[in-house]
Amino acid sequence: MEGDTSLPMYRVWEGTYWGELGLIAFDSTAFPSLVFLTCINWARKNGYNIVVIDVLDTFREYQSHLSLLGIPRDRYEDVKVIKVGGRYEVGKIIKKISKIEEAKIERELTPILVEEYSTKTVVVILGVSKVFALYSPKDAISLVDYFLGFAGNENGKTFYFVNVDLMKSAAPMVLPMMNSICTTVVEVVKRPRRQGVRIAKALNFSLEGFSVGKDLEKAAMEVRYELD
Repeated sequence: MEGDTSLPMYRVWEGTYWGELGLIAFDSTAFPSLVFLTCINWARKNGYNIVVIDVLDTFREYQSHLSLLGIPRDRYEDVKVIKVGGRYEVGKIIKKISKIEEAKIERELTPILVEEYSTKTVVVILGVSKVFALYSPKDAISLVDYFLGFAGNENGKTFYFVNVDLMKSAAPMVLPMMNSICTTVVEVVKRPRRQGVRIAKALNFSLEGFSVGKDLEKAAMEVRYELD
């Protein structure tokens, strides 16, 4: 594995193969922002291009959580962001897609990602659950099929952060499809004052069953330390 492994989550990001699609699944009580930041910091340490696709202000939500934990906003202001809907700008906006129709997202997103994938690129998609909640079943299935096209790109690792509570309520047929097309599935598990991750599925079989849990205060301190 390349890069630094000082945080346990780095093992997950490093252990996924280039060309994989990863699903980061969490419920509404979890703090996925901490997991997200370990991904961004790992990619930065390794010199990879980073692109965040921010759907309906989810990056702003994560920013709020991280700021309250004492992590300065300027730590990720240089991250490239493709903004899909919403009103709050976080990061370095390289493209705005104002309408969230499936066909428009696909049409406007594709040429940007083709250009970004010219070098080793980590793509993180935040808030996709919100889009599925708004779509008809036909459009939801079409978007999942579009996501499948990201697989196999030797210059890309793509991670979808998905709120499973919202998915199960608004688009129950989509979650099993996402679990199927994603070759690594990471479950974020929240307990009182603790949060952990468990690898439910991994194409890199050495990751299968990997799990780690930490006190939330310690996890936040580790992330702050890694950024210093």
